[in-house]
Amino acid sequence: MSAIQWWCAARPEPWSWQWQPFPGVWLVVATIATVLALVQRTGPLPTWRRVLSWAAVLGIWATLDWPAGPLGAGYLAAVHAGQFLMLAMIVPLPLLLGVPDAAWARLEAARTRGALAPRAAAAVTRPAVAALLLAGVMVLTHLPPVTDTLMATPRGAFTIDMSWLLSGLCFAWPLVVPVPARPSFTTLPRIAYLFAGTVAHVFIGMWFLVAEYPLYATYELAPPFPTLTPRADQQVAGAVMLLIGTPLVIAAVSVLFFKQMGRDAGE
Repeated sequence: MSAIQWWCAARPEPWSWQWQPFPGVWLVVATIATVLALVQRTGPLPTWRRVLSWAAVLGIWATLDWPAGPLGAGYLAAVHAGQFLMLAMIVPLPLLLGVPDAAWARLEAARTRGALAPRAAAAVTRPAVAALLLAGVMVLTHLPPVTDTLMATPRGAFTIDMSWLLSGLCFAWPLVVPVPARPSFTTLPRIAYLFAGTVAHVFIGMWFLVAEYPLYATYELAPPFPTLTPRADQQVAGAVMLLIGTPLVIAAVSVLFFKQMGRDAGE
């Protein structure tokens, strides 16, 4: 085994199921867990929200650490696609649900006093900004020159992974965080927001499926992985984007729609 990497990045050697340590991943996950634990001490929180938030932390860990981390970084585009969905579209919402309302109230009070960090958070989580941010990050990080350049080094791979997670958190914020108040951000705008921010994944998935040749040198030139050719791996990546990402969006839209129907029936 080669020298220890602090973050998962592409490697030239054949894949081995021998465990590898990634200290940077552990540090990031430990930081997220510590912040979440401290925040959850600020006020009461329903058990289901607490459980979901800690499941999200475990999801981040499983996505970034061995074996998924190195597999997605330099061997299988299909695993890389799954990592994107997990970090950008799955774990952000339950992670934010793990923050008690009391903590959000404190953040809003700090924003009204003019504190810089809460004001910046409010700015980047405005629906129009957050949708553009996620869509932009999604497209940019799936461009072959960007992926091939960044996945070659731990610093570059870290940049991609964190851009997915942070843009996903910004996108989920207007959907579940009660501050700042957005009275005009009702059901129909929320549905349009969900589609606008995530529709790019459909085109990326279709691109993976129909491309005649492998798109990424990182995965085309990677040491061969048993049972999958580079093109077949890319097609599986496209299927992952479409068959997992699309139902996630449809499920979220359905929840919003039926909630609105329930409210209308109660009036």
